[in-house]
Amino acid sequence: MKSLISRRAVLFGAAAIPLGSVAFAEEEHSQLGAGPSLAFAALGVDGRTPPSATHDQIELGKAIGRELVCLCGDCPKRTITDCDCGWAGQNQTAILAAVAKGKTKEEIFRAYVAAYGDQVRAQIPPCSENPLGCTAFILPYVAGALGLGAVFAVGLRLRRHEAAPAPTSASPPPPAAPEEDEAAKQLRRELEDLD
Repeated sequence: MKSLISRRAVLFGAAAIPLGSVAFAEEEHSQLGAGPSLAFAALGVDGRTPPSATHDQIELGKAIGRELVCLCGDCPKRTITDCDCGWAGQNQTAILAAVAKGKTKEEIFRAYVAAYGDQVRAQIPPCSENPLGCTAFILPYVAGALGLGAVFAVGLRLRRHEAAPAPTSASPPPPAAPEEDEAAKQLRRELEDLD
């Protein structure tokens, strides 16, 4: 009976894991790909109609798109310029419209980070914007250097300990206690008696 119950529990658990991961993936997809229009409102543009733009504006729009990650949930985190999905296409159009409207690169970045968070950045934010993030990248190197320093210090201490001469005494060793002499004599006598 116990084995039947445990088999059912294993089967139920095996069936529940994929269902939970599907629900999590759907929730994550709905958060990330909640629509490209989140940043459109902040920029004051429409991502559906391509604007008329100059060659320089198009190049600037592509450069900005290369620094933002596509969050459609289907592609492997390509940049907006490099991704071919609809989400990226609408955002390419919106970025171009914002550039044509006179928005600066910083204003566009701020709008995207405000709408989607730091996950939309293709590069690590500069330390001036996120000092805690910089410490997260520097901390492993600092810990490694401290660890190497500790190993070096222990090695030096052990080396000094080995190099130090053993203390020698100038006086002769103390004479053996009389009890020890008697015990040794008694042992010798007993050994002779055994022969």
